[in-house]
Amino acid sequence: MKNFLITQNVSYNSKRGYSFSLSKNWFDYSLKIGINLIPYNYIFSSKNLNNLRIDGVIFSHGNYFFNLKKKKENYFRDIEEGKLLKYFLKKNKPILGICRGFQFIAHKLGGNIIKTKNHVKKKQKIYLVKKNFFKEKI
Repeated sequence: MKNFLITQNVSYNSKRGYSFSLSKNWFDYSLKIGINLIPYNYIFSSKNLNNLRIDGVIFSHGNYFFNLKKKKENYFRDIEEGKLLKYFLKKNKPILGICRGFQFIAHKLGGNIIKTKNHVKKKQKIYLVKKNFFKEKI
């Protein structure tokens, strides 16, 4: 069974610090498709990934980009997931983005994100341009 990291929603409270959450639905679905999900502990850090057998990463939904909402948890998540994206690109391992996760990947690789109204549960147009991402700064 393949092991995939999955990022989590991040919350911040000045009294409790950071907390992380992920819907149980992710784990139910992962069992159906035959993969083992490992919730990414942002405190654990991407520096320790070489010590684990990880086959890919899923950037999940939730939170905003820091440049859209200046909240501590958004900044924290953007920085940590930037490190993860760089790591998995260098290792040439599978990367999947869901909702915010896909937007994050596109943004980091030079894509444009356009805010739209009434976009939930609608078909979205995605434009891909052949590009060598490994030469890009992330």
